[in-house]
Formats: sequence, structure tokens, C-alpha cells
Amino acid sequence: MLVRITRAAVGAELTQDYVTFARSRGVPSRRITAMYVRGAALPIITSAGLILGTLFGSTVLVEEAFSLPGLGQLLADSITYKDVPVVQAIALLVAFVIIVVTLIVDVVAFAVDPRQTVGEGEGSLMALSLSPRALGRGIGSSARKIPGSVVLSVVVLVAVAICVIVPSVLVPGALDQDLALGVSPAGTPGHLLGTDKVGRDVLALTVAGARSAIVGPIVIAVGSMVAGLFFGMSAAWRGGLWDACVSRSCEVLLSLPVTLLAIVVAGVIGGSYWVTVGVLIVLFAPSDVRMIRSATLAQKPQPYIEATRVLGLSGPRILAVHILPNITPIVWANLFVNIAFALVSLSGLSYLGLGVGAQDADWGRQLADGRALLAHNPAASVAAGLAIIVTATAINIAGDWFAERKERD
Repeated sequence: MLVRITRAAVGAELTQDYVTFARSRGVPSRRITAMYVRGAALPIITSAGLILGTLFGSTVLVEEAFSLPGLGQLLADSITYKDVPVVQAIALLVAFVIIVVTLIVDVVAFAVDPRQTVGEGEGSLMALSLSPRALGRGIGSSARKIPGSVVLSVVVLVAVAICVIVPSVLVPGALDQDLALGVSPAGTPGHLLGTDKVGRDVLALTVAGARSAIVGPIVIAVGSMVAGLFFGMSAAWRGGLWDACVSRSCEVLLSLPVTLLAIVVAGVIGGSYWVTVGVLIVLFAPSDVRMIRSATLAQKPQPYIEATRVLGLSGPRILAVHILPNITPIVWANLFVNIAFALVSLSGLSYLGLGVGAQDADWGRQLADGRALLAHNPAASVAAGLAIIVTATAINIAGDWFAERKERD
């Protein structure tokens, strides 16, 4: 994530007039580099601070997977035994640390680039003041032909989509158990990747698990983007009290680690798969709201918006017909990033036993169940882990290319 934000921010700065002017005056390359890197420092520093929240959430998975003592292991045990006071204490402690780090990040960002101010409720937490076209250029250079990596990613995503749509046709009886067979290694006759502890075929289980692993993240990404478009565009357009309420609410939610808070909420509520999906939609939405709000604010001063106001067009029509098409590169780029992040987050929750049933087909659940079988059949975990990694990578590569194409169009 940090690499992508850095690439987009620096790419946007390189298109600024002052860089072109400096080059025309013969300014040394090192000096120009220092100039535009400083100008792109705000989104880079902000993203680095936000990543801390993700790291705090990941400690739960790491400590649970490797049985390491720490707050993550304590939180997982407290959720299992419904020890609400301990869960609340850990969540408040982590939230306090992240809020302090966020404050430090804001101060450092302002010190590095004093041009960035908080004026008009813009805030610096996610104020990536990049125009849609500049961000599109930063995502990647225009290509005249489809790169091989994109073709391969599309092939992977098509295969995954087929597994999602017709798993019962591809692998009928994927959940059927053979207790007499039990665990068998990869290469066992009739079981290419072996079987798990209850005799279920690992390959069939992986194919069947694609539905719960992929459908949920897509719903999360689309739901959070819809919320982002509504609240972000309306807040930027209306301003005033509504803008302040939306911005402050987003800042509160953004100060909390998504994965950790989802673990706490899902563990305490004890909800089903779709309750977990709903929780993640609420937690993913604030970043989309801030991103869309920032892009909409960048469009408001444009001459074409002034022209629509002179013509007497209504606010909703201006937002839907004129502003929305000009921020679609940001929408598409963020949508695909959210799908990949939601895939990892939801799989992590499934790994901890939250959301999906104990015997359901799911990549996260399969990864957790296969942990105890590493000595007998490593493929039980490796297959699910590779499926998550390859799918998330393919989504990112194809999403980058698609967002770039939308910008060119």
C-alpha cells in the first residue's frame, strides 16, 4: 500500500508546472528530486501512520498462529471466553496508541510541507490532494498493449470467478467426509493435494472455499464505496455542519485498526458471516469517504462546475452527472484495493474462527485447520494460503491496469 501511494503521489508531483519549469532552467536532477519528493511527503507520511493500525490488527493473527505471548494472544483468548472487560481494555489501549501516532504524523507532515493546512475541514489524515487525472497518471504509465502480467491476472480472476459461480459443478461433494481415510499426503490416489483430518479432499475444499472467500470482500468493497460516494460527495458539496460531522466521524473510525476492531466486534457479538461482512463495511467506509471527499473538493473550483451553477443545475445532478465521471479513476483504483484488503481481512477473521462455521468451506478456515496438519499434509494449509496470495495479487495488478485505462478514456 505504501509503495502504491508513494508512486501515485510522486507521479502526481512530477506533472506539476514547477517541476517542468525547474527542468527548463537547468536545475540539477538531485535538487529537483528533493523538491518534488518533499511535495509528495504528506500522503506518504500519512499512509505510513495508517499502516500502523493494520500492523496492530495483524499481531492477533501472528501471535495466534505461532502461539506467541502478547496482547494479540490475550485478546484472542479473551474473545473466546467472552471476557469483555479485557477486550475493552486492549481495544482502548491500542486505539489510544494509534491516536497518538496519528497526531505525531500530522505534526510531522505539517513540518515537512507547511503548505498543507487544515483549512475548510480538509484535515490531513487522508487529505490526498491529488487531482483525479494526476492520481491516474501516478498509478501507472499509459500502455499501448496489455502487459503479460495483466493477462495472467485476468486469467487467474476468471478461474476464481468460475469457482465462485459453479463450485457444486466443479467439485460436487467437496464437504463430504471420509473418517476412515483421515489425513493423507499430497499425491494420494484420487486426492491430488491429499485430505484433511476428516478425510475431505483439499483441492475440492479449496475450490469450494472460493465463494465465501471472494463474495464477502466484493460486497465489503462495493458497500464501503457506495457509502464513500454518498457521504464523501455530499460532505464536500454541502460543507458546513454536515461536512464537519462526516469528517470527524471518519477521523474517529480511522484512528482504530480495522482488523483489530473487527475481531473485537465480531467476537463479542458472535455474529454470522454476513454480520462480519457488515462490520467490515462500516470499518472500510471512512477511508473511502475521505478519499472521495478530497477528490470532490478538488473538482469544486473547476470552471465547468461554475458553469453548471450558472445554468441553475441542481446539486445532485451536478454531483452525479458532472463530478462523478471525473473522479472515477480514484473510485476504481480504491475499489480494487479494498477488495484485496477485504479478502485478507475476512480470511484473517475466518482463520480465528469468526464469521464462518467450523465445517464450512473457506480459505481462512482451511488455513487454520491445516495448521495442525503441517507434518502430515502441508498442502492442507499451503493451498489455501497460495489461493489468498495469488488472488489478492491478481486483483491488485488487474485493478491498477483497469483504473489506468479508465483514466485514459
